[in-house]
Amino acid sequence: RALRPGGVLQLATYSSIGVASWHGAARALARRLLPSVFGDDGGLARQPSSAEMRLVREHVRRMSIEGTALYSAAAAHLVQMTEFYSSTGLRDLLFHPCETTFTLLEMETLLADAGLRPVGVYFRSLEADSRARTAFRSRFGDGIDPEQRELSRWHELEVADPALFGRMHVVFAQRVI
Repeated sequence: RALRPGGVLQLATYSSIGVASWHGAARALARRLLPSVFGDDGGLARQPSSAEMRLVREHVRRMSIEGTALYSAAAAHLVQMTEFYSSTGLRDLLFHPCETTFTLLEMETLLADAGLRPVGVYFRSLEADSRARTAFRSRFGDGIDPEQRELSRWHELEVADPALFGRMHVVFAQRVI
């Protein structure tokens, strides 16, 4: 009800599918490098200091180059993410205290329950957007959902390619009239 008629809500959520493809191994690597930051249950016990963040970044960079450590694949993935290179981004990637993820099917239900409908799905870069839309047209053709709004179809594509959205879904929605 807070959305004006014709107004558009931008909703960005962490992708359960995209995050699941790398987060477990990356979090295990973080626990190995900074065990004092994590509790006995494996959950975050405290936020790392700036010095600890620099230490993690240094070790992960080295592991990604050497490629011999048990966690080298996780390290190689992390160094490719732009968030890895800022303190805020690295905290978000590995040390987020309240991270919650969603599938697009869950987001579709949340939107419907709120009386909203998706009006667009967007990606963080032009390259990712072009690749995803090409995959959408290839899978579903141009006749079905030409505006590419149906989240269930995007979900199907993401299941087939967990890296499609990266870490985040970005969906724009409007009130159902």
